[in-house]
Amino acid sequence: MQYQILAHITGYNDSHSLNKCIDSLLKQTYQISELLIIDNSSTALAISVPLGKIYLNVQHHPKNIGMAGSLCQGIKYAVDHGFDFIWTFDQDSCPTEDTLEKLIAFYTNFSKKDQVAILGCVAVDGSTGQKDSGFLYKNYRFQKIPYDPSNTYYECDAVITSGSLINCQIARNVPLPNTLLFIDAVDFDYCMNIRQHNYKIFIVNEAVLRHRFGNSRIVYLPCRSHPTYLYTYSTLRYFYVHRNHTYLETRLARNLFFRVLSVAYRVLKAIRKVGVILIFEESDKLLKTYACLKGTVDGLLGRLGKTWC
Repeated sequence: MQYQILAHITGYNDSHSLNKCIDSLLKQTYQISELLIIDNSSTALAISVPLGKIYLNVQHHPKNIGMAGSLCQGIKYAVDHGFDFIWTFDQDSCPTEDTLEKLIAFYTNFSKKDQVAILGCVAVDGSTGQKDSGFLYKNYRFQKIPYDPSNTYYECDAVITSGSLINCQIARNVPLPNTLLFIDAVDFDYCMNIRQHNYKIFIVNEAVLRHRFGNSRIVYLPCRSHPTYLYTYSTLRYFYVHRNHTYLETRLARNLFFRVLSVAYRVLKAIRKVGVILIFEESDKLLKTYACLKGTVDGLLGRLGKTWC
């Protein structure tokens, strides 16, 4: 059976990365049916797709609807137009040529297909080699699942947006992503909604995604004998990362005890990040410090929306 698959990319102010992602999708050994690009750039990006190669649908949103708005539009479009799956990406990702084929093979061979909501990839940072392979929510926070090459697949609570193959039949039964989150943790929130509806999310180890986790550099910390990879972000990203993860993790805590632990954990995360910013960041240290602290406070208070310009 040939499944109808909508590939969905969220683009933002970077034609080069967007076109690299498009090229990797067009080279897939399993054919994609249509390509939907949500362009959140202030000025429309230059998109390069060979004529007749694939049906291309570009929607430009110069006011920037964020990752949340983009995912909502993509999922709704895929469901309304009868696609079997939507394969979601941000522009910083490039799947290997057989990634989609391996995801579909897993789905085809899985006995309880009506339970499979999302299939995710192992994301590999091209600069550091770091691997992200899914997350579990334990008591009061999300924890990374250590990458284990001996497993062919495993179940998890959350996966990142990029490389997620979403089953449209199940997407009909789950609320759309929360647009008030704007960017960051949108995928975690959506995944947890899926889990709360008793559907399953899997990481397929053979499905590989080349993904940029952030601006990386190697640093040497006094307490460690080996080098540490440090990832830095823009001020805007620092704000939404701390706000949204604080909001989500504290609200997911199962009882008052774990909620208190979650609040303490998020405050500690912000303080630690401020320390890293003050020591290792090269610009906008005070503004980034403010973004982390304000994001944490806003997350605790539930102040959502597009609140950082």
